[in-house]
Amino acid sequence: MAAWCCTKHSVASAEENQACVSASLLDWRDWLEELAERFDRLLPDPNLAPTDLLVAWEAAIADLAHAASGRMARDGWYGYFTWALCWL
Repeated sequence: MAAWCCTKHSVASAEENQACVSASLLDWRDWLEELAERFDRLLPDPNLAPTDLLVAWEAAIADLAHAASGRMARDGWYGYFTWALCWL
């Protein structure tokens, strides 16, 4: 998610803004599609035994943290992780 950072670092000429916003939207869509696939894989079966369910949730949370930090290796990765965790 590196196309758009903030106003200070991302706003330039009209042409550059258009390219930056387009790239950001494509990047965001890619992230949402990746999350949808991850959620399909990661959501634990609610019928698991409590200890197995806890292990499955811990694995899901670790996977999301890894994915978010990999996509946003700079500052702010935790925001993407927080959103993903809330959505999960």
